[in-house]
Amino acid sequence: MLTKILGIALGFFLLGNAVRADDTFVALAAGGLVPMDPTTIQVESEEVEITPRRITIHYVFRNPGDQDESPTIAFSLPDLDGMAMCASPYHLPRKNEVNFMGFNLLSGGKPIPTQMDLQAYREGQDVTSRLAAAGITANLLQEPLNAALLKMPPEERDKLEAEGLIEAEKFAAPLEITGKRRGWCAQWTMRVRFSWTQPIGAHEAIELTQVYSPVVGGTPLMPTSDASTYGGSYCAGPELISTIAPMRVEAAQGKDKDKDVKPLLYEQAIDFVLTNANKWNGPIGVFHLTVLTLTQNDMLMTCMSGLQRTGPTRYEFQKDNFQPREELRLMILQKTRPWGW
Repeated sequence: MLTKILGIALGFFLLGNAVRADDTFVALAAGGLVPMDPTTIQVESEEVEITPRRITIHYVFRNPGDQDESPTIAFSLPDLDGMAMCASPYHLPRKNEVNFMGFNLLSGGKPIPTQMDLQAYREGQDVTSRLAAAGITANLLQEPLNAALLKMPPEERDKLEAEGLIEAEKFAAPLEITGKRRGWCAQWTMRVRFSWTQPIGAHEAIELTQVYSPVVGGTPLMPTSDASTYGGSYCAGPELISTIAPMRVEAAQGKDKDKDVKPLLYEQAIDFVLTNANKWNGPIGVFHLTVLTLTQNDMLMTCMSGLQRTGPTRYEFQKDNFQPREELRLMILQKTRPWGW
């Protein structure tokens, strides 16, 4: 996994000589609410609003049957790989929290309590109990993990290293808790799931809203970068690609050999899982998607057919009886350096 992540980062680096490792991030895909077991509950409507900083999904669920139901509903964060995290290719909205996307669930504007399950897997095996026996949780984020390991007797850390559960590493940036660049990386995958039981009476409907911050990916688009790759990955047309060409010319003409080459644009890659909506009973009655860019000069690319620009910074898609067949991938190109980079 680490080799794959570093390969992606290296590929981005080779696109331009001014791209630094900490300027390249990998997107992680999350989606919506899903039932834990088969259910007759239907999604009457789903409204999704996506921005680079926030994703909001408003649902109306309906029970079409004659019996009350109380399905267990869940939302899972994307899996995090410990060694990939140490390579720092992700920009997590909340870098030291288990709820690293800041997931919240609301009904009528009021929070709904959920149960959070935190588990660790290594090579397909659940190692959560082994970590608990050593006095630590499955949380593999660098600061919390190293704070816990430093409190542990050295002989216990040695056992975890011998079992291949942690590995000593030198970090690019010093750890906040020690000020030192040496510490340990987790050798497991962290899985986080939120769940709750939701009563829905016979022939009744309820409204739920989930909110979280996406893990956005991307890298600077340099004058030497090949923008034609957007055509395959994000179905960018020749018009958009040709828009970038004059920027290259202008950059070349104004190039100062004594200064670093500056990016033409910055990427904001957002992945969203649509197909988990198919776990509910039947298609989505009315599906409405809104994508908002930060400025009217931002360029949006996606292979999703039917997403139309309806305002300076707004793009929309709506379909009745919607049954998604593939996931949503968005690429936003913007002139200003993204928030958090």
